[in-house]
Amino acid sequence: MFIAGVSGITKAQFNNLWTIPREEQFPQAWITSDNQHFESIDTTFHYIPKQVE
Repeated sequence: MFIAGVSGITKAQFNNLWTIPREEQFPQAWITSDNQHFESIDTTFHYIPKQVE
């Protein structure tokens, strides 16, 4: 459940809408990189100001 200002973001988002031939290995590297970044920040204070930009 999301409660504005209370709930934290629980995991990094990833949408794989398509896979380009010969680039099948890239999405997993992006997911790994995103997860490492996600775990190193306070997600609430990082993403909310970016939504206002």
